[in-house]
Amino acid sequence: MMYVAHAKGLFMLEGCDKDRAHMPRRARWRWHGPPKCPDSCAGCAAGMPPFHWYTDSESQVIDLAHLVATTPGEPALEFGEDGLRARVAKAVGEREGQGDWLAQLEDRS
Repeated sequence: MMYVAHAKGLFMLEGCDKDRAHMPRRARWRWHGPPKCPDSCAGCAAGMPPFHWYTDSESQVIDLAHLVATTPGEPALEFGEDGLRARVAKAVGEREGQGDWLAQLEDRS
């Protein structure tokens, strides 16, 4: 099970193993893996534990939650904040029936 925590302006993904790493990567999250982080790594600046995916964008949290929700056999993301959980659930529900929205977004980039 993957868990999204929020602290110091960043969302951090816990419980993401190698087999699931394609999901946060596809949702445009960043990898915090010192000592190979770039000088501008927000994870380093926030004192985040090493080897975690992170983002500062709630829309990318929603992207990841939708991707997880539409992956067969994958349990839904867990959240540390009820408010975030509610906002993400609402946004994911609004996207239902839109097909592969993330691929469509990638095609526009």
